[in-house]
Amino acid sequence: MEITITHSEGNLPVTILKPHGVLDAASYGELIEAAQSEYEIGARRMIVDLSDVAHMSSAGIVALHTILKLLQGSEPAQAESGWEATRAVAQKGGIGPQGRFKLLSPQPYVDQVLDMVGFKKFIDVYTDEETAIASFDN
Repeated sequence: MEITITHSEGNLPVTILKPHGVLDAASYGELIEAAQSEYEIGARRMIVDLSDVAHMSSAGIVALHTILKLLQGSEPAQAESGWEATRAVAQKGGIGPQGRFKLLSPQPYVDQVLDMVGFKKFIDVYTDEETAIASFDN
């Protein structure tokens, strides 16, 4: 999977991760690794741009949940937990304020997956990059 990484230096620095292709068991680790690498060099606000992801499996949800936990300073779920992590997302609903992580432009199928597992209840989803970047307020 190719992942494009860009940085916005508006009011607050924001890192944008844009995976291209399918986000599934074969590729989700690459997205997690990219987020961890950016976190290690100081990124504390991230947007995952899903506009070029045509399909996302439960492994993609695990990747997004792991990035969220990383940015919250919590211990991420182990990658092997798969469905357990997905169920935790759906059951917890609001994991709490998450002003450091946003999603951008999911394609219709991916948007349905996010809705189905309850991710959109606590993660802001935007259709416009400029608006998503401006939404970071601290």
